[in-house]
Amino acid sequence: MLKTVLTSTAAAAALLAPLAPAHSAPPAAPLATSTLRPTKIRLTLTPETLGIGERLRIQGVGYRTDTYSPIVDRTVYIQSRPAWTTRPWRTTTTVRTNAYGQFTYVRTVDRSRQYRAVISATTRDAKAVSKAEINRATPGVWTNVSAHVSRTTTGRTKVAGRLTRVEGGRPVPLRWVVVEARLEGETRWYKVDSDRATTQGWWAINHRPPPGSCRTYRATFGGDSVFAGKSRRTIWSGCS
Repeated sequence: MLKTVLTSTAAAAALLAPLAPAHSAPPAAPLATSTLRPTKIRLTLTPETLGIGERLRIQGVGYRTDTYSPIVDRTVYIQSRPAWTTRPWRTTTTVRTNAYGQFTYVRTVDRSRQYRAVISATTRDAKAVSKAEINRATPGVWTNVSAHVSRTTTGRTKVAGRLTRVEGGRPVPLRWVVVEARLEGETRWYKVDSDRATTQGWWAINHRPPPGSCRTYRATFGGDSVFAGKSRRTIWSGCS
């Protein structure tokens, strides 16, 4: 009898004893999140205006915008579509970036086109898509336009050159050449002035840019019913 009572008492005590706290599960590890490094491609077409059948140089550089380190040994998709349209982009070719993130592709032009360059995303880098650039291809006799920049004695910037035929170098007379400028680091061109070439093809304009501004100049002959257009860039290495 005593044994029964003791057993019952022990059982009751066991029921009344506070339960030991259960071991809580370890907190869930935070989801791994990776921030893709921002990237950029600068694309250049040389020349922007030229004759149908001439060779166009498409070149650019890919880099990471947070560190400015080059995107090395990566596939670049060169894409194009007819200029001034919204048709789908089509890949023209692929090239690879070099140790400096640079790439180059040369092709014969058949019409005016818009180009862009694309580098696909990876587990570390975001996708890079360049600004679209237009190449204007014109029919007619091929031409060359030279251009160089100098400083005049009055403090103005002089942009001058000559308009000639590719074959034989003969002058292309009495055609208008338009000069545009672009501030360093920007992509928008603005018109500075224009000049009509002499009978020997020479042309020149004077420009007084705002102080402290560095810029690239572009001279363009747009072409006509006889001669194909051509453009040429020239960089003023100093600042005003």
